[in-house]
Amino acid sequence: GTVGDISGVEQKIFTAYNSGANVFFVNSEDYEACVSAFNKYEFDGNAMRISKVSTFDQILDALENWGE
Repeated sequence: GTVGDISGVEQKIFTAYNSGANVFFVNSEDYEACVSAFNKYEFDGNAMRISKVSTFDQILDALENWGE
């Protein structure tokens, strides 16, 4: 499957970070807005990774290769 657009990306990245998420998957169309929101809140870049993906398979690959 494909990864679609998300609305409310600023609120979602805020909630994900404050909930302790280690990674936030986002499509290419929303990636810049997501990074901008992440930087706006001055979050610790070592605490959560933002990963740009287009497909569910890319998400699975990223999770399988976590820490390599």
